[in-house]
Amino acid sequence: MKKAFLILAAFGLALASCSKQEESMNADRAPIGVSPVVTVGTAGDTRAVITGTTFPTTRSMVVSADLNSNTGSTGNYFTNLTFTYNSSVWAPANTYYWPLSGGLEILAYSAGSASVTPTWTNATGVSLACSDCTADDILMGGATNATATSKSVAFKHCLSQVKVTAKSSVASVIKIKSVSVNAKKGATLAISKSSGSAATTVATTLTGSASDVSVLSGGNVTLTTSAQNIGSAILLPAQTPASIKIGYTITNNSVESATMYVTKSVTTALVAGSAYTYAITATLTGLNVTATLTDWTDGSSTAVSI
Repeated sequence: MKKAFLILAAFGLALASCSKQEESMNADRAPIGVSPVVTVGTAGDTRAVITGTTFPTTRSMVVSADLNSNTGSTGNYFTNLTFTYNSSVWAPANTYYWPLSGGLEILAYSAGSASVTPTWTNATGVSLACSDCTADDILMGGATNATATSKSVAFKHCLSQVKVTAKSSVASVIKIKSVSVNAKKGATLAISKSSGSAATTVATTLTGSASDVSVLSGGNVTLTTSAQNIGSAILLPAQTPASIKIGYTITNNSVESATMYVTKSVTTALVAGSAYTYAITATLTGLNVTATLTDWTDGSSTAVSI
């Protein structure tokens, strides 16, 4: 019995020594956390929660990380790990540590309120299957050789934005009741990165049939001679919406007409990270629609045909 007690005591001392050694090693290593940089510009009102250059503290990200070629360590990587905001950085619920040397190859995405099913290929790629991507923008981010002292991950838009403005040649006569764009809601987005590069959307496979995506629903916007924003929506890239449908009324001698509808064809393909502003100009004889294309990350615009 005494011999067994001595063996157990020695085992306990070994465990304590091991634990102290691990604590000592981890004391020299910083817990993993990342500071996301959102390159979204100021694209105006949007259904996405990203409207500035700060990653919202209520939004999480999903991260995969592999040890890069600058370190000879093993292990210390993870896949499909959720990071949330904690004081000043986004970090996982359980503590992971940066490597003692070198850094991590990182690939991350943030789907917000959009429901996606991810299929990961470590830190080099992920496919996001989405049944309805119109509820919120999906952001993708990648970093090369992120370390404890340099841990920023730059995010950018995966999807497209549609904004609608409207004005009238005659003030206070025409009201916009509804606006919708005919487009697909489902897709699989393939996101990848290689060592030394940022994450990119390499392919978008659209799924499902096209349907009307609301830009303005249940509206009652009285048009003036100055353009005003009347709604916005998030759409999938790699497609050409079939049309934009507008519901409107005309008031004559204080009597408002029944809602009338006009459908305009849209021929411009949507591009990831681009904002499309459809400008409605109403007259007593009809509605005209023109469009401009603006990258979400800068202020330049290019006229496009619809």
